[in-house]
Amino acid sequence: MPRIFLFLLLTLGCPTISVSAEELRLWFFLSTNLLVEANVDKGIELLNRASKAGYNGVLLTDTKFSSGILGDPKSDAWTVNRYKQNVKRFRDECRRLKIDCIAAVCPIGYANSILMVDPNFAEGQPVVDAPFIVKDGVLIPEPLAEPILKRRESTTSLRVTVRGTVHGKNCRRM
Repeated sequence: MPRIFLFLLLTLGCPTISVSAEELRLWFFLSTNLLVEANVDKGIELLNRASKAGYNGVLLTDTKFSSGILGDPKSDAWTVNRYKQNVKRFRDECRRLKIDCIAAVCPIGYANSILMVDPNFAEGQPVVDAPFIVKDGVLIPEPLAEPILKRRESTTSLRVTVRGTVHGKNCRRM
């Protein structure tokens, strides 16, 4: 009986919300490489089709958004300029078609583009009791040592033996 009252309260007690067609947001997702001219052409073709179908937003992702191609000193000027021109061309087409372009710049879960800039951004799993030696304040794996793996009684995780400390802090091994 209480479930019926809860259902009636939720369905009849809530005001209805009406949204006009102009206020509706209809987006699509596009993952592409804007450095390649053919991809930009395909993307613009897709923008035109989407605009005719009533879409008004695109969530755009490119690995170079987070890889730092524009600020990387190893990137040659020709590549950077070509990329900027292609991004501008795509953006201008979005503006012409009145399609909001939202750039996805933080690929949580798929961090390849971030890690190719600096693999040290990856965090290793905590290691407890691994065979390491501290030499001159630096933690180095014990030479030719096999990890000593022990099962914990309460969990299925493994314990690894560590010798020494690094400035009294926990260590992580990748």
